[in-house]
Amino acid sequence: MNPKRKVDLTNTRITEIHIETPPGCMGECDWHTARMLQSGTLEYCGRRNAAKDGECKGSVNLYTFDMIANVILESGFLDVPPAGNDYASTMGRYSIDLVIDGEQRNFQHDAAFTPPLFWAVVRLVEMMVGNAKWGEKHYNDAVATYASRLDGSFYRGPSG
Repeated sequence: MNPKRKVDLTNTRITEIHIETPPGCMGECDWHTARMLQSGTLEYCGRRNAAKDGECKGSVNLYTFDMIANVILESGFLDVPPAGNDYASTMGRYSIDLVIDGEQRNFQHDAAFTPPLFWAVVRLVEMMVGNAKWGEKHYNDAVATYASRLDGSFYRGPSG
């Protein structure tokens, strides 16, 4: 536990972060979805103007996932007021789904009228996706090594 933050650096409350840029933009907006689990697994689908096309799997950095989860929990993001309009956007609309303490919560805002904190969390999540390791092997490695990465034994190597 970090005495200055009075919380454990390992996030245990947020187990899933899912971001989507749904269709509805009248411009050249990208359309993609990315689902990251606390294990570091990543499932991605790029549909239009996205960084990657089609369905892909990979992994994200476990520490980065935990730090973004802690930013979400500690920054007031969970109290960002909901968007008030359901109109078509010229810049796109971001949707973030979180699984927190086993319950799913959804947050969404138009890119043109996004509260700064929502915008910052979107950018952090997109950065995590942008730095992903792509491929089925990385996805499977994240699943296989999650428990040992969480308890630290993965980094210490075999005891002997």
